[in-house]
Amino acid sequence: KWMEMYRKLIEYKKNHNGKEPPRIQPIKKGIGWGYKEQDLILGDWCYKQRRSKRIGNLAKEKIDLLNKYNFDWKEDKVLNYNNETWEKNTHLLAKFWRKNPSKRKR
Repeated sequence: KWMEMYRKLIEYKKNHNGKEPPRIQPIKKGIGWGYKEQDLILGDWCYKQRRSKRIGNLAKEKIDLLNKYNFDWKEDKVLNYNNETWEKNTHLLAKFWRKNPSKRKR
């Protein structure tokens, strides 16, 4: 099972310019935002690898395999934002606030 997910990660990174899949919890929310369920499941698996390493439960062989493909070990990694996505989302948020000023938290 681990190697199957590892192979899916390698394939994902090849198809997405080296980026890792996003992790959004609950997965249902991520699907609502337009992400593919299988990508979110893979993103959750990546999160679990980070957590396992952090608490010392990930075998050195698995760490070495993940490092071979430049796995990102940052603990707080959730989404793979790029500038275009950031700007688009910032614009959408500003538009929402203009239409719903009472919803804006200060």
